[in-house]
Amino acid sequence: MATLEVEFKNLLTVTEYDELRQAYSFGQPFLQQNYYFDTPNRLLQQAHCGMRIRLFVDYAEQTLKVPAPISTPAKHQLYELTDRLTLKQAAKLLDQHQILMTGQSAKALTNYQISPNQLKLIGQGTTKRQIAKLPVGDLTLDRTYYPNDAQDFELELETTDPTQAGTFYQTLLQQHQIPQRPRVNKVARAVQEFEHDFKRN
Repeated sequence: MATLEVEFKNLLTVTEYDELRQAYSFGQPFLQQNYYFDTPNRLLQQAHCGMRIRLFVDYAEQTLKVPAPISTPAKHQLYELTDRLTLKQAAKLLDQHQILMTGQSAKALTNYQISPNQLKLIGQGTTKRQIAKLPVGDLTLDRTYYPNDAQDFELELETTDPTQAGTFYQTLLQQHQIPQRPRVNKVARAVQEFEHDFKRN
């Protein structure tokens, strides 16, 4: 079953990140290890989709994100198809640079004329995430580290009420004098760092 993800997103400087951490009551940080997949000729990217395997402390999951044909004030709205994995399953898949070939996320690839065995690992990153539960939704701060030692910072507001959340989000940016920056999703950033590191070496 697909779940709808509606988020407002913005990249941050380290100074903005630290300021927001002090401004809201965030929960304890936790780590997510993210591994991103696509075909060699980037068919998923061309279809505005994304496939990842994400590792948590005690389980993992494989998720396909596909465009959601809806209109909201948020510029980021996707349907997520997720299959839960054990850490042992995920480790075996990642060792082979493959995704799980069964389950709803892989089966949905046929809608885009893509076979699961076409997908290869194209990037990875480890995110330190903190979440503040607010009336308008989950306010999230992410600090993501890449294998080449690069890192970046991101603000996300995930919501079920895009109109109210959009107003809050714009006010937050104005209050903290944070400019609205062009959106580059985590997949694209991980791939950029992966390719940059590959060319450097």
